[in-house]
Amino acid sequence: GDMTGGDFPAWLPTLFAVGVAHAASAGNLVDRRGECVYAGCPHYRKCFIEKAARASADADLVIADIDRVPEVRRENLCTVGDNRWDLSLLVQKRTVTETLTVIFDTFGIVSTETDNVVPTAYLLALVVMLFTAISYGRMTVVFPSAGSSYTYTSATMSPNLGFLIGWAALLDYLLLPLVNALIIRSYMYSFFPTVPPWIWVGVYVAAVTAMCLFSMTNTSRLNMVLVVFEVVLIGVFLILAAKALMGGMGNGTILSSQPLWHDGVDPSLVLTGATIVAFSFIGFDAITMYTEEAKDSSTVPKAILLSLLIGGAIFFVAAWFTQSLFPDVSGFSEESLENSAL
Repeated sequence: GDMTGGDFPAWLPTLFAVGVAHAASAGNLVDRRGECVYAGCPHYRKCFIEKAARASADADLVIADIDRVPEVRRENLCTVGDNRWDLSLLVQKRTVTETLTVIFDTFGIVSTETDNVVPTAYLLALVVMLFTAISYGRMTVVFPSAGSSYTYTSATMSPNLGFLIGWAALLDYLLLPLVNALIIRSYMYSFFPTVPPWIWVGVYVAAVTAMCLFSMTNTSRLNMVLVVFEVVLIGVFLILAAKALMGGMGNGTILSSQPLWHDGVDPSLVLTGATIVAFSFIGFDAITMYTEEAKDSSTVPKAILLSLLIGGAIFFVAAWFTQSLFPDVSGFSEESLENSAL
């Protein structure tokens, strides 16, 4: 139900595993005042009211008794994406703000682990993630409902196992901000070494919390600004890196096989690096949350693959230029390499 301003996931209450006999307990968070709980209702897929609401999005004329409908449903309900590009760009916005620059955050540690073949680690991780994306796509066809891995696990394996998966998935929203706070601390400490690092963590947490409490609309706008900023930032980096390479820095050329493979590389170490850079791909599976909202759910599997390929291409190109510019980590301080392990 709508308990937190419209963003409360309707499937979350099922994670508490509260029996019908205890429906009034604190664990059952479904609002039973009359609002539609969407996917939280077992009749959602066959509800004639829901079907009529979906059809109204494309109708030329909609007639409703406003006196009996106190809240007008959001415009273009269930039309977040007309095609795979709409859905892909929607999730890219979220993925980009979370993980685009992670290539720079983890470059030092991954370069050390893989013997300086970070692009190869990204390629290997991308192949593994492609299989994951294909699996998610198949699941959205068989189970066209919200909940992502929680729903799929509960329906195919066990509700109890789905319970664990659902809570594990929620930890993503707890751990990612913590990691981001530590990364911000490392960056700011490198600029202002005289300031205690913990202060930057406090400032970051306070700023983000205040921003979310002040206005979700402004938060969304700032999110878009960050997307543009990071895309421009990585574009500028690629231009400067290409210029430096042509000037003789690093490998001295853009077209070199050294960043991909060279003598002495251990395949097992590349696999280890791939497990680290897999962190960069967190978020592409968020498209599955829009399965019930898309006009045509058949576009969701294609959108998942497209989103993953776009992100993978960005990571690979950035890793290629970075590795070409820094063939080894001898130019980095021990402290910076330790911070990159975040």
